[in-house]
Amino acid sequence: EVREVAVPPDLADALDRDLDARRALDALSYSGKQRLVLAVEQAKTAETRRRVARAVEELRAGRDR
Repeated sequence: EVREVAVPPDLADALDRDLDARRALDALSYSGKQRLVLAVEQAKTAETRRRVARAVEELRAGRDR
């Protein structure tokens, strides 16, 4: 059975604009995806935008925190 991580809408929008970051997220393990998504979900509204941008940058650089 495949485990899926629900990507928050703001992160999903950012990933739709950056296909390299989307591919990097897709290549992560379940726990790697979960770690990245939880960091975004736990942020407050204004901070979330910074965390989304940082998550996309880290994905593009090949890091998952």
